Amino acid sequence: MLTPRPVRQVFFVRMLHGRGVCRLGPPHTIAAGVAAVGDLLSQLVVESRDVVERRRLLVCTLLGCTVDGVVVQRWFQWVHALHNVLGVQLTLHHAVFAPVLLIPAWIGGTALLESNWKPWHQLNHEWRLATQLHCVTVGPCQALNALVVPKRFSVLACNTVGIVWSTCLSWICHKHASGPGAQATFV
Repeated sequence: MLTPRPVRQVFFVRMLHGRGVCRLGPPHTIAAGVAAVGDLLSQLVVESRDVVERRRLLVCTLLGCTVDGVVVQRWFQWVHALHNVLGVQLTLHHAVFAPVLLIPAWIGGTALLESNWKPWHQLNHEWRLATQLHCVTVGPCQALNALVVPKRFSVLACNTVGIVWSTCLSWICHKHASGPGAQATFV
């Protein structure tokens, strides 16, 4: 008599370090996708452009892959190894890393890679707004993510907030090129 083979479930996500956290791919690939979606939302929805600026999309995708996918991942590995207290981790990230390295890398990187502005000039004009938006969007969402969201959905929640943050950051870095609506507030 033939016994039926057990049904094997196929998962399209793999588990993050065996900790029960779902993830679709390597961090740098996901970060590049998040940055690309954020830039597309910024261009098509926030700025109401008819045509996607491909060079800008490529620059944002590249920065997402390198800055968010590699540098931020290394930073979080170091912070988690150094301090295991959530408040210390969030404080280090939002008070030190984001305003001193992450945000300047994004703003300066877009300026350098697009050859539109001098990086220091753009950094002087956009850093404060970017830091304020980071503290308003990413900080509270990371705290809620750590305290409320089930562990298996934490990466999904983080990437969802990452899309919102990438949209904000893309708009901030390119608002000088948005034309008449450049001075409008981000909605």
